[in-house]
Amino acid sequence: MKALPLVIVAVTAFAGFHCRAEVSYSTILDVNQSVTGVRGYDSSTVVLTGSLQSNGATVGMWWLGSLSSGAGTTYSPTPTFSGQTVTTSIFYSANTALYDPTLGSNIRVTGSYQYSESTVLNHGFLYTGPVNGVSGAWTQIDVPGSSVGGATVENTIPHSTMGDFVVGDYDLQGVSASGNAFLYRISTQAWTILNIGGTSNLTTAYGIWQNGVDSYTIAGGSQYLGANKAFLVDYTPSTGLFTHLTFFDYTAVTGLTHFEGITGVAGGYNVIATTDSGAAYGFIPRNGDGTFGTAAWTAIAYPGTTTTTGDTVYQNVAMGIYIVQGVGVRSYTATVVPDAAGVAVSVKKSGAKATFTITNTGNIADNFNLSRVINVANSYNGPTPAKPGKSPLKITYTLNGANVTKALEARTATTGSLAPGGSAKLVETVTANESLAFTRTIKTTIKAVSATDASQSDSAKVTLVVKPK
Repeated sequence: MKALPLVIVAVTAFAGFHCRAEVSYSTILDVNQSVTGVRGYDSSTVVLTGSLQSNGATVGMWWLGSLSSGAGTTYSPTPTFSGQTVTTSIFYSANTALYDPTLGSNIRVTGSYQYSESTVLNHGFLYTGPVNGVSGAWTQIDVPGSSVGGATVENTIPHSTMGDFVVGDYDLQGVSASGNAFLYRISTQAWTILNIGGTSNLTTAYGIWQNGVDSYTIAGGSQYLGANKAFLVDYTPSTGLFTHLTFFDYTAVTGLTHFEGITGVAGGYNVIATTDSGAAYGFIPRNGDGTFGTAAWTAIAYPGTTTTTGDTVYQNVAMGIYIVQGVGVRSYTATVVPDAAGVAVSVKKSGAKATFTITNTGNIADNFNLSRVINVANSYNGPTPAKPGKSPLKITYTLNGANVTKALEARTATTGSLAPGGSAKLVETVTANESLAFTRTIKTTIKAVSATDASQSDSAKVTLVVKPK
């Protein structure tokens, strides 16, 4: 085993902004079962890792089941090592064949454990084997003293695994405030000690996400400019380079101490974080140049409780624990659906009448501003007829039965508030004021624009034809 040098290229710091979102909470797992990590198992189930209480001791567990239904099976195997009497354990993270096909029907779990014969406190481990925990292989992984200047490592806490890597934290025996983060390569047993502004900045690495064969993103926290701040950093195994190191704040005045978990999604990453104000869920976009964008935050707080942690995230579901007085610890899921505007405009015609339907396709109540573009053309055979004394056509508009002709012409017509999925009907009616000498073709486009998000708009076009009688 060897330690590899850490190379950091570029440092960026961002304060985030808050986005409106609908958050749906549910309780999952049994009483005093605490969730710490999650990884998808197949299209409908996940593996949750964590711990439970058994005969007064904390022991590790994983759970295979459905987040949507809450139905699943708990497994709590005891880490098995020759000559060691295991007394306690916590399982922090899992990986599955959904992300690493080489696992086949097995899963990989990482965590920490203690045993009575040890001269230090917490040891790290990897489990690779069946999901039922029977006949799998348990491997101890402890940060070696050779990687930390010959010191004795008191605690090795592997927090997350994906692909060929494990990330976590360690600290030194007899040395206060010596916590730091590590990166461990499973296939080569190589250790990298993170050096973000030094090795004494209490750096943590709680999550890792594999972007591709040679690309990973690590989530954690470190001291930066005198404060604990969450960070993301990219890692390229083939070069050993760490790039795009970026620190994040919850707001300009509220700190964000560290990220607890990360999951890749379209356009970037969802993260779960611990802030000075509690748990928070965030989306961080990936910019076109490969850097990280500004985070959009949603506060997470289980209703009716005073303490809610944010410990892991899967797709758009944040997870953690809350405390029920007189009952104990409960784990929860928080499904986050950011507020989003959307609109669709369709049209149907019947004779000299057209009905435009404006539908709110977003997930929030919204008002839509309406505008019109109209063109009237003539067609006839023979000599040009005499110009009529007044406009031969009358074009009117009604919105849900109310006349809005003048408002539409003045671009002040609106649908009023529409609930998600709700719609309004704008009816265009063309009538002849007098006998027409030639055919009239009326081409109308109606555009609807969200009052919440002007980038969300849609339009529909119709052609009506009025012929001489």
